[in-house]
Amino acid sequence: MNFIKNNKIAVLAVLLVVLGASVSALAVSLVNKNNQDKIDQSKNELSSLPSREIQPPVNSDPVNQIYESTTNSFLGDTSESSEVVSNPVDSTTSSQAPDPIQQPVTEPAPTPTPQPQPEPTPVQPVTETILASTFKSVGNYQTSGGVNITKTGNDAVLNFESDFSFGGAPDPVIYLCKDKQPSSVGNCIVLGALQSNQGSQSWALTAAEADQYQNPVVWCRAFGVLMGSI
Repeated sequence: MNFIKNNKIAVLAVLLVVLGASVSALAVSLVNKNNQDKIDQSKNELSSLPSREIQPPVNSDPVNQIYESTTNSFLGDTSESSEVVSNPVDSTTSSQAPDPIQQPVTEPAPTPTPQPQPEPTPVQPVTETILASTFKSVGNYQTSGGVNITKTGNDAVLNFESDFSFGGAPDPVIYLCKDKQPSSVGNCIVLGALQSNQGSQSWALTAAEADQYQNPVVWCRAFGVLMGSI
């Protein structure tokens, strides 16, 4: 007790340090919770939008193809063939009187079968590349790799190429904008969340969208930060 009385200032200083650390930890916890709430809200809103993500095609099983081919090669025509065997001429009938002369029967001429006309070959729409570029990093966010937009008829596709790479950040979302480095994405088209930080990935567009919006960006939707552009 005498120690506390004699060292009031020291004890008060320690209490202030402990209180300050507690307040600081509480503030950090509240900030982290607020940030996580923003990320969760952004993801929930994004999940309610129609999906534009294009899944890569699944290759058919080559084992099944080999099995079907082999099986078909062993399946022949199982229908039984029938042969007409004529009876030998009986020598005892050669002495019988000949049949009376019959009038020939006139058969109608066969109706010609119309030949099917070949169907015209459909004209395949031409695929054109309307954007071929590479991503650039913005600020401290590392973004790189090829990106292109292809258009076929009324459809278009945004493609991130196999060398695409993103350094990572919370809530990265892909937008198509009219400006290369927009300050906001209010007038842009949202395509969906970044599917992976590495490699090829694609999103579906209409040809009209691709004609007007040709600047893909990686945008942190929760905090409104540009993280990658061409």
